Amino acid sequence: MTPELDLTGATAALAAAAMDVTRLLPGRPYDPVLAGMLVAAGRDGVVLAGTDRERAVRLARPAVSHVDGRVLVPARPLAETLRALDAEQVRLVMEGGRLAVRTPGARFALPLLDVDLHPGVPVPAGPADRRRRAGAPRCTAAARRPTMRWRRPRRAPRRTARPPPRRPAPAEVVKADVRGGRAQPSYQARYLADALRPFAGGRVRLDVQARRTVFTRAEEPAERDAPGARLEYVAAQTITPPTR
Repeated sequence: MTPELDLTGATAALAAAAMDVTRLLPGRPYDPVLAGMLVAAGRDGVVLAGTDRERAVRLARPAVSHVDGRVLVPARPLAETLRALDAEQVRLVMEGGRLAVRTPGARFALPLLDVDLHPGVPVPAGPADRRRRAGAPRCTAAARRPTMRWRRPRRAPRRTARPPPRRPAPAEVVKADVRGGRAQPSYQARYLADALRPFAGGRVRLDVQARRTVFTRAEEPAERDAPGARLEYVAAQTITPPTR
């Protein structure tokens, strides 16, 4: 089946989301389809997604979908093309075997990859799964630091971000609302920074699960039904056993 897609969205929002997805994908993948970005248009807007089989990211943005569909396009060329545009709105539409990027003053065409060969990007678990959402803190994304391990004190509603052992760096305290058990996951600094970057300036929810952590925008009650308000980033984690 030939893929179809036709949507119009804000250039700045799509460019920023495309760059965030590109940072996760490997520069020289062993499988060419892993260098591709999934672009899916529907009634709720557009979703940009990618994976390297260990980590996965899904970013939703508001957009007007003229034709619902899904395509796989090389991630970096799409991100760089969108970043170079100065128009307020951009249209992404299928033209034959290419994805056309249109603005009133410019037009580009990007090759497509075989979307059927892509492994797909998993959808994070829903909010009804309470056990997996145990230990989900809320913190300000602007308070992040580059190499941190999150630890929860026993009797304080906050998490203390401490550097790994044998690192000459001071501890940083980030205010957070903690619910659930006392999980102590560790993350690589680069992946943690990339996961938090789309939520900069706002509040973010970390759902610490058995084998992964889901980063979701912490929405205010009035924003929960707003289009494009939900952003999700799935990142694998390395679990560090508690120190005795």
